Amino acid sequence: MGKSDHLKGVLYALVAGVMWAILAVALKITLNIYALTPFTIVWFRFSIAFFILGAVLLVKHPSLYRVFYKPPLKLIIATLCLGFNYYAYMKGLDNSTPSNASVFTLLGPVLFAITGIYIFKEKITWLHISGF
Repeated sequence: MGKSDHLKGVLYALVAGVMWAILAVALKITLNIYALTPFTIVWFRFSIAFFILGAVLLVKHPSLYRVFYKPPLKLIIATLCLGFNYYAYMKGLDNSTPSNASVFTLLGPVLFAITGIYIFKEKITWLHISGF
C-alpha cells in the first residue's frame, strides 16, 4: 500500500465521521421543516439505498440477484430488524433532540461491550481498555 492509499483511507474515514456527525441534525431539520413523518424518511432512505445498490450489483455482479427468488429467513429477519432500528431512531429523534440521538447512538457499542464483560465473562486486557 502506498502513501496515497493511506491518505485515501484517512479521507474516507474523515468524510464518514463528518456524515455521522451531521446525520441527526439533518434528519431533525427534515422532520421539522418539511413536516415528513419518521416512517416516510425511513422508507425513502431504504428505497434510495435499495435502488442504488441494486443498480451497482446489476452491473458488477448480476448473479447476486438470485437471492430474490428465495431469500434466506435470516436475511428477511435482519432486514425487518434494520428497518425497525431506523424507524425507532427516527421516532426518538422526532421526540427529542439531535444531541440526545447522537449520545444514544454512541452509547450502544459501549453498553454492548460492558454487557459482554458482565454477562459473558469476557476477559478484558489493557489493550481492550485502551480501545474502549
